[in-house]
Amino acid sequence: MSDRFWKIGDFAKKLNKHTNTIDGWFRNLESERSLHYIMRVNGEKVYDELDFKIASFIIEQRNNKWSLNAIFDGLL
Repeated sequence: MSDRFWKIGDFAKKLNKHTNTIDGWFRNLESERSLHYIMRVNGEKVYDELDFKIASFIIEQRNNKWSLNAIFDGLL
């Protein structure tokens, strides 16, 4: 996979977060909020640069003690 697209394991490693954490964030953004959708190739999620920017923003705000709801509302 190129360095601009990642499967969940490599993506989570790049962000230094657990795969379940990353998957949970993006599942929430997709299913519960209909804000952002992950690209799929042959049914498997593939993360790109935009996803990396979103995840980095979430991590930064979580480090600043923001709630996930506030973070996700900020993505609107």
